[in-house]
Amino acid sequence: MIVNTEIEDCTLLRKLEHISALIGNTPIIPFTGKSEGIFAKLEYLNFTGSTKDRASLSILTQAIEKKLLNKNSTIIESTSGNFGISLAQFALALGINFIPVIDPNITTINKKALKFLCEKVIEVTEVDATGGYLLNRIKAVENYKLEHPEVFHPNQYKNDYNWMGYKSIAQELSVQMDTLDYIVIAVSTGGTITGVSREIKKYFPNIKVVGVDVKGSMVFQNTPQKRKLSGLGSSRKSDFIANYGEVDEAMIFDEKEILDNCKKMARNNAIFAGASSGAAYAAAQRLLKRHKNKDVKIMMICPDRGTSYVDNYL
Repeated sequence: MIVNTEIEDCTLLRKLEHISALIGNTPIIPFTGKSEGIFAKLEYLNFTGSTKDRASLSILTQAIEKKLLNKNSTIIESTSGNFGISLAQFALALGINFIPVIDPNITTINKKALKFLCEKVIEVTEVDATGGYLLNRIKAVENYKLEHPEVFHPNQYKNDYNWMGYKSIAQELSVQMDTLDYIVIAVSTGGTITGVSREIKKYFPNIKVVGVDVKGSMVFQNTPQKRKLSGLGSSRKSDFIANYGEVDEAMIFDEKEILDNCKKMARNNAIFAGASSGAAYAAAQRLLKRHKNKDVKIMMICPDRGTSYVDNYL
């Protein structure tokens, strides 16, 4: 029986290895015109269309190696969209069941995608104390775990293998860029900015890490308010940023300004990216104006495409 388990683990790890070839080494595009000096790393060219593939690969690999996950497991996770879609496609590739826990703020396209990819989707509809849904999504996951103790919960908000999966972004940038003055990253769980910030200064010692959030989110603020954009911001502080992150500056933008910058980025630079990218672009432009010249090099991370957000744009 032990031998069979080891064979099963090797089979799952081999499947992940095949997927890993489709993750990372994402390209960079330089902006032109008035945005010259800004560069975008197109993370939406990963396997399932978002940067969340890096976290999925990291978390699931470690779970299999630690025997927390096997072919008979069920995965359950709270998600606003991208991580859920990533886990859903990974789970299908591994032959494992996945249950996403979502809320009404998820985009229509992402909700339909999850219902197509998963046999069961749990939707939380009751607003929590912060005016959002995240805390109640997490509560729904915990309640499910009490009734089904055999399930695997990746726990993207607390699992350190989340942020560790993003260290590879910094490693790639060290090869792709000769110098960098800033890197701009929108926040949610805080995994991306934590992993990048822990690694990037090894290669660019003087770089400044800028976190970008939406007004009403609790990552860098203390006053919650209702938000409509999914995948950006959070109803709680990030344990990753608090414990491991090396963020030099935070910028906050309202939802309208973020969406306006999504449109501006698409029309001026042909990058059709999501709300997190719009927030990062707003911050990058502010940094460019601060320096009043084009000598500065600003890298922004584009986590996903704009397709899922068209309902917000129109």
